Amino acid sequence: MVARLRDRLSAWPQAKRFIVHGDWHPPIDEVINATDGFAAVVYVMPVTDTCKEVVDGVIQRTVPRDDLAVAQGPWVFSHDALAAGLARISGREADIDTLLTFCEVAQLRVRTIPRP
Repeated sequence: MVARLRDRLSAWPQAKRFIVHGDWHPPIDEVINATDGFAAVVYVMPVTDTCKEVVDGVIQRTVPRDDLAVAQGPWVFSHDALAAGLARISGREADIDTLLTFCEVAQLRVRTIPRP
């Protein structure tokens, strides 16, 4: 995943923003406009399922869902934030398998927007 981000940044050095999305395509203009002041923006949905904390196969507690969300995308990164993030994760690429992990490791500030 990180290699693809690096490839796109390299291939499009003049781009101001990079959009990473899956199958669902919400209104892109909203997330593009929301990047001002943030490294990245992503659409999220509230968690509706019950979440349990499990240790060694034993349920310890029910996790409150109030502060949980599912990041569904698309993700929009500013050019500068993507470049800075990729520089910060150097040597840790193998640990990164999701965009959320990339943002955490790269210490990128992410704005979340409720999915329409």
